[in-house]
Amino acid sequence: MLKPLSRDELLQIDARISDRDGWDFSRMRESFGDPPFTFESTLDGLIDPTTRLLDQGTGGGERLLAHAARFGEAVGIDIEPGMIDTAERNRRSAGVENVSFVPADNAATRFPDASFDLITNRHSVLAIEETARLLAYGGHFLIQHVGGDNAANLFELFAWRSNFPSEWSEPLIAIKPHLEGFGLEAIESHEYRIDWWIHDIESLIFWLHSVPTPSTFDIEEHWIGINRAIEVLGDDRGIRTVEHREMLVARRV
Repeated sequence: MLKPLSRDELLQIDARISDRDGWDFSRMRESFGDPPFTFESTLDGLIDPTTRLLDQGTGGGERLLAHAARFGEAVGIDIEPGMIDTAERNRRSAGVENVSFVPADNAATRFPDASFDLITNRHSVLAIEETARLLAYGGHFLIQHVGGDNAANLFELFAWRSNFPSEWSEPLIAIKPHLEGFGLEAIESHEYRIDWWIHDIESLIFWLHSVPTPSTFDIEEHWIGINRAIEVLGDDRGIRTVEHREMLVARRV
């Protein structure tokens, strides 16, 4: 069982935690209940060796590069040039040749019409009109959002009144009419809420620094919230919260 720590002890832990690199959360010690679907398994069902793929909001390209052996070619885009630098470094390290990375806004790219068979958007801002323009007829658009209940019981302990930004967590059911207006037909949708355990304080603080919390996390201001989380949500596996995800697959018609 985790135990509450003093302010000074939490400050010392915070000082040891380095910044997130790309969207790499592999340093966290965490575990989950069994989800009924995953982004990866859904993606695997939509790609083959001929697929031309665009990954919107690619971050450090971590997830795109992990699937590189299964599609023909891909481009990852991100609005932050620093993310693209990280993604390119990750690509070279992995020795992947069929993926490239380009700094670009999801809503304004320079690719020709119908350039891609599959477009993926995992926790990034949606740009439906541009996505429809880029997607070949019969191609697919795979979206995953962070649901509004994600870590909500944890955030409440910091006296935050909201969850993730609306562009991350708008219910996907509300997006369906916008898809249809641009020639995209929703063909399947999924949602889950599962238990999520963060096993240690280092992982929790790293996560709070690394995601867009309702207000900027600062250990000086929020150290009491850390201890509240230990006291209220702690069990023998760590701090127990909720992972909430929504997924939608649309087809260009």
